[in-house]
Amino acid sequence: IAYRLRGEARAAAGAHAAAEADLRRALVIAQELQAGRTHSLYTGLAWLALARLQRDRGEMTEAEASRRLALDHVSAIGGPAHPVLRDAQG
Repeated sequence: IAYRLRGEARAAAGAHAAAEADLRRALVIAQELQAGRTHSLYTGLAWLALARLQRDRGEMTEAEASRRLALDHVSAIGGPAHPVLRDAQG
């Protein structure tokens, strides 16, 4: 969680390279903690943060792919009413 939060803060400050490093590390850790399960909320949140960063950098194709992965994880764990989905779908 800490890497994701720091990555989001760095992205907001415009430090995109540092943000990407943190967010990719958050994603790796989340996937390791997923331990073979099909979906993980933490993995979904990491994908969503990465999608936002990619969108902010104009990497629209990559952002859309990351957003779809985030939606897959979050909707499978939290259901269609999960509050994170409103942000991810927008």
